[in-house]
Amino acid sequence: MQSRKKKAFILAILTQILITALTSCKTLRPEEKKTIQIEASFPPPYDENGNQIVILEDDVVKMPLWYWLKITEFAVDVETNLKLQELKE
Repeated sequence: MQSRKKKAFILAILTQILITALTSCKTLRPEEKKTIQIEASFPPPYDENGNQIVILEDDVVKMPLWYWLKITEFAVDVETNLKLQELKE
C-alpha cells in the first residue's frame, strides 16, 4: 500500500512539473530583420562632356587612375554590402 502511494505521489509530482513547464513556455516573437544598404553605383564610363573615359588602343584598355580608383571603390562597396547582409542573416 505504501509503495502504491509513493508511486502515485511521484507520478503526481512529475505530472505537475511537466504541466507547469509545458504551459509556461512562450513563443518568441520573430526577430525583425533590418537590411543595411551602402549606396554603390558604378561610375559612368563617360565624362561630363560625353567623351569616353575608357579607351581601347592596340588591345590594351587605357583609363585614368582616378577612374580606376572609382571602380575599385565600387567593388569594395559591393563586397561590404554582401558581408553585411551575411552577418545580419
